[in-house]
Amino acid sequence: MKLHNKILLGLILGTAFGVSAHVFARDAGWLAFVNDNVANPVGQVFLRMLLMTVIPLVFASIALGVAGLGDLRKVGRVGGKTIAYFLLSTVIAATIGMLLVNVVRPGGGMDPSLRVWIRRCGSCCWKPTARRPWACRPPATARSASTRSSTSSPATRCKRRRAWTCWR
Repeated sequence: MKLHNKILLGLILGTAFGVSAHVFARDAGWLAFVNDNVANPVGQVFLRMLLMTVIPLVFASIALGVAGLGDLRKVGRVGGKTIAYFLLSTVIAATIGMLLVNVVRPGGGMDPSLRVWIRRCGSCCWKPTARRPWACRPPATARSASTRSSTSSPATRCKRRRAWTCWR
């Protein structure tokens, strides 16, 4: 079997396993354990190894491209064109972003109390996982989640205080 077929097969099987695990075993303890202690660390190592490979590759290709030009005047012209292209693409991206923000208005219909909570606690919370689905949610959601969790969880403490809290 050719390498690209193996990669495609792995992508399809991984997607099928992930979707089926989410649908059929969402609350299984073993799935949370595998996700937190196997899949996440292996994925982080893979991404860091990928970055460790890509960055020197990009640097080497740029250095070899400049060395291959030879004449310093060519390097100056190519550098000027590169900077002009970079600035033009930056202006285009910023313009598209500003247009979309003004047309779509993300968060415009949001509940004001939720907006206050996000401003206050949005940046200090951890990401929700299978073990902590209540992380970074306002207290009403945390209170409903606390009925499924142990009495020492941050959601239960939030229920007792009835305060919007950031959990670390």
